[in-house]
Amino acid sequence: QTKTFMCQKNTSISELPVLAQPTPTPPTTLPPAELPPSEPIKLFIAGDRSQVGKSSVCLGLLGTLLRLGYQPHELAYIKPATQCEATQVIQLYCQHVGIACQPIGPIVYHKGFTRKFLEGHTETSQQLLQNAKLAVEEISRDKRVVVIDGVGYPAVGSICGTDN
Repeated sequence: QTKTFMCQKNTSISELPVLAQPTPTPPTTLPPAELPPSEPIKLFIAGDRSQVGKSSVCLGLLGTLLRLGYQPHELAYIKPATQCEATQVIQLYCQHVGIACQPIGPIVYHKGFTRKFLEGHTETSQQLLQNAKLAVEEISRDKRVVVIDGVGYPAVGSICGTDN
């Protein structure tokens, strides 16, 4: 059995097999001294350029965590900064299995963003970073693991002080 997810242009971009669920094994937990119970593990996924599979790695991590016995309500996915506002497979997957998801965070590097930033027509670097931090903190509440998806090239946002 497979589920086909479609991108915004109705072009099939991935077929994700629905695998038989193995017997879940309880995830290992860190001793309380190493990780406060209210603080989730945060995994930041970055790459050296766009289209290298960062979101695919995030998707694989979330699927693996579910197969290891984590419950959907214990997991979250966020992309705090992006260049692309189109629906991604990972968003559809999170919605399908019930994982908290914010696929488009508070920072969107639309065409002309850097010029507007340099002209003072956007929020300041500190405001942009604070908005991203607050978005990550909000989606992290009551979660055990949060997967944070980086944006494009490492230099994206560097002039604004908001790069990976």
